[in-house]
Amino acid sequence: MFKRITTPQAGLIAFLGVLTVYRAVALVAADLPLFLDEAYYFDWSRTLDFGYFSKPPLIAWLIAASTNLCGVSEFCVRTPALVVQPLTAFGIFLVGRVLYEERVGWLSAVLYSSLPMVSASSWIMSTDAFLLLFWTYALWFLVRALEKDQWLDWLGLGVCLGFGLLAKYTLIAFPLSLGLYLAFSREHRPQVRNPKLYVALLLALILLSPNLVWNATHGLVSFRHTAHSAGFSHSLFHPAKLIEFLAAQMLVFGPVLAWVWIIGVWRRPKMDWQEKLLLFLGLPLLLTMSLEALAVKANANWSAPSYVTFTILVAYWLHQQNARFLFNVAFVLNLLFGSLAYHYDVLYQTFGAEPVRRLDPYARFRGWRELATEVQRDLVHFPEAKLLGDDRAMLAELGYYLRPAPAISAWNPTGVVSDHYRLRTVLDPNQEYLFVSRGTDFESVAPYFEVSEKVRLVRIPTHRDSSLDCQIYWVKGFHGYQ
Repeated sequence: MFKRITTPQAGLIAFLGVLTVYRAVALVAADLPLFLDEAYYFDWSRTLDFGYFSKPPLIAWLIAASTNLCGVSEFCVRTPALVVQPLTAFGIFLVGRVLYEERVGWLSAVLYSSLPMVSASSWIMSTDAFLLLFWTYALWFLVRALEKDQWLDWLGLGVCLGFGLLAKYTLIAFPLSLGLYLAFSREHRPQVRNPKLYVALLLALILLSPNLVWNATHGLVSFRHTAHSAGFSHSLFHPAKLIEFLAAQMLVFGPVLAWVWIIGVWRRPKMDWQEKLLLFLGLPLLLTMSLEALAVKANANWSAPSYVTFTILVAYWLHQQNARFLFNVAFVLNLLFGSLAYHYDVLYQTFGAEPVRRLDPYARFRGWRELATEVQRDLVHFPEAKLLGDDRAMLAELGYYLRPAPAISAWNPTGVVSDHYRLRTVLDPNQEYLFVSRGTDFESVAPYFEVSEKVRLVRIPTHRDSSLDCQIYWVKGFHGYQ
């Protein structure tokens, strides 16, 4: 399966190693607080299960493994995302090599490592990093299976699909896109009748089955949340959202590579089966998310797996044209863009500028440590109180930064289960709570409790034009929401 390591492969491994070390050092130097989703997933990792409110369980399992090994610092929480990116890049090298040649694989891996999307994903513990990993290796096993039809490759495909679905449900786009490819491919249409393909799909389903059982016993909450996130509103036409989404795609892929891809698709009316396979395993997801953006909205990362295949396509086209200069420009610009984001704080401090919220890519990271310090003081004065809050982001961040980690309950007078805290919260009428609120006024809270009092307003400046504000109440004797 693997051949002897060649000089280009050794060079690629060295490059990926140096880049990863640089990203790790920059991450430590930036001392960036956890993003709300990272803190949310960390909370999941403290109670391991086969499913959670909005995502399958793999990310919680990985955070639990990482933090048990090296501690609960921000760096340890993010270590799996940092480590997985070079593994994904090497997988892309394997795909490019088996589809074309080693040089194309090498160029693909280097380009992928430079993508702004990858730079961001290396720093943030998100489900996307692991979705991209399993998408890449599923593609590698698929190409090998289509060429050699060996059981080991088909089973490898099934394993990658199964674990990819445990990382993020978006991976369902892979088998669906594969079905489209097989339906339109003269070379590989006979694979539709290959029993090994269906064994691979069955294996993926078996690996996902614990999560399916968890959802079945929890009201299909993960699937309902996913459907709600992609749900339609009263209006189904938002061209501004589509333009915003497409502009974001130019950024996550890099503007140079995006234009190379557009021109390449436009000028190649006749493609070989390798190019068709790569397009079919990337373009349907991008088009689907574009329609979603037009109808409602779509986040830039929702189409991230498309860029696994697009990167290989672009690398192949650049290699065919011997476009070294264009490759170098794209590579340098992408890495520069990532480095500017990594060193944002250093740059504005160097130029003596005060941060403005709308220009700060880390605006939603700011203030949580300081807020936790303030709330910690109040918990000392109310040692019997548990933490109650009305905002998922705040509960997740306080759950991470407060020491020791408090029991967390969510305020939910509407009864709508909108996050994992509201899924599991049952307020105790005999318990006192420290209610930390970002938007619920005291007059609307007091009638639900026998005793309630205002404690104080906490204001944490985060930028010269904004702050993180929370009102703190002490409450006891919950009557119920009725």
